[in-house]
Amino acid sequence: PSEVNKIYFERKMGMCMCTFMAPVFACAGGIATCIANSVPCCIGSSSNQHEERKHVFTREDRRWRLIIFGVLFLIGLFGLYLPLTILCIEDGSSWRLYPTSGECWSTGGSIPYIGLGLFAGAFLGVGLMSFLLTLCWRTEEPREHRSPTPSSGELEA
Repeated sequence: PSEVNKIYFERKMGMCMCTFMAPVFACAGGIATCIANSVPCCIGSSSNQHEERKHVFTREDRRWRLIIFGVLFLIGLFGLYLPLTILCIEDGSSWRLYPTSGECWSTGGSIPYIGLGLFAGAFLGVGLMSFLLTLCWRTEEPREHRSPTPSSGELEA
């Protein structure tokens, strides 16, 4: 009985944490991105034009946010998730991009990779969802960059 308990309590839970937390963080990141894209004056790249840019999400805002969220996703993928998959092959199995069984799928014990899985899920979820939402968000140009529309008197002349 003590050997069974020892095996059970020494398993890791990193992949479980990453798999279950990525959708949670994706939803949180999606909500935050929708709010941030609706009020770009607070997070925009040029804060000195606050009054003119009120409630306008420009192409420049989109470009900077795509870079930031893309970097978050890449950090999550290459800096956190891939090392987690490498740590999960300690039991002698071959490496897979998404291991579906093994030590990292335990639901109890000392869980040494739970932090790595949590951060991997957070970076992947927020980065990917925010990147996709920002990519699809409609942009507008500030009033000073818009072409003037001709008045009715100019059209008749």
